[in-house]
Amino acid sequence: MIISDIENGLVAARNPRLVHILDKMGYLENYGTGLKRIVKAYAQSDLRPEIKVTENSFLVTLPNLNG
Repeated sequence: MIISDIENGLVAARNPRLVHILDKMGYLENYGTGLKRIVKAYAQSDLRPEIKVTENSFLVTLPNLNG
C-alpha cells in the first residue's frame, strides 16, 4: 500500500471477519473514510498530515490547525 492509496481511502482489512462482525454490531462508522476526511480537512491549509507507511502499518501525525 502506498501513501496515495491511503489518502484516497483504500481499505485493506487484515481481518475481514472481524471487520464484518464489528460492523454488524454497530461499532464501525464510515469505515475506511477517516484518512480521506483528514486530507480534506487540511486542503485549505499550508500544513499537511505526515503519513509514514511500512509493510505492516501506517502512522499519521496531524499538525495543529488551531494555532
